[in-house]
Amino acid sequence: MGDVEEWDGFRVGSLCLRVTQSYPQVPDYLYDFESMLRELLSPSGVAVLAEGADCDAVLDVQMSLEGRPAEYTQIGTVYSGMLRRLDMSLTAAGHEPLSFEHLRDSAPNELASSSEPRTPEQFLEHYADVCPVSLSRG
Repeated sequence: MGDVEEWDGFRVGSLCLRVTQSYPQVPDYLYDFESMLRELLSPSGVAVLAEGADCDAVLDVQMSLEGRPAEYTQIGTVYSGMLRRLDMSLTAAGHEPLSFEHLRDSAPNELASSSEPRTPEQFLEHYADVCPVSLSRG
C-alpha cells in the first residue's frame, strides 16, 4: 500500500471507476457509485469516467453488504445488524497504490423498533447512505 506523500505533485484530473458489488440477499440490487462519486469529486475538479477510458488514475471499489436478521417476540423479523465490507484502491502509473479497507460486522440489536427494516430489500433502502458515508469519511 502506498502513502499519500509518495503521490506528491501528482494531480488526478480524471478517474476511471471499476466497481464490484455484492448484495447476497438481493442479487439484482446495484448502488450507483458512479453518480455518487461524480457528485463527491466534481467540486474538486476530478472527472469520473467509464472504465477503460484514458484516465490519470483508476479507482477500484469492492462493496459487499448484507443485513443480519433477528426475531423479536412483539414485532417479528427485523434486520438491525449488518456485515459490510468496503475495499478501495487508487492506482496510477508510476505510483504505489493507495488502499482503504473497511469491515463492519455487527450483530442484530438486543432491542428493536418496529420502524427497522423487515426484509433484505428494506434493509438496503434503509442503509442506502452507507456507501457514500463510508467513502466520504474514508
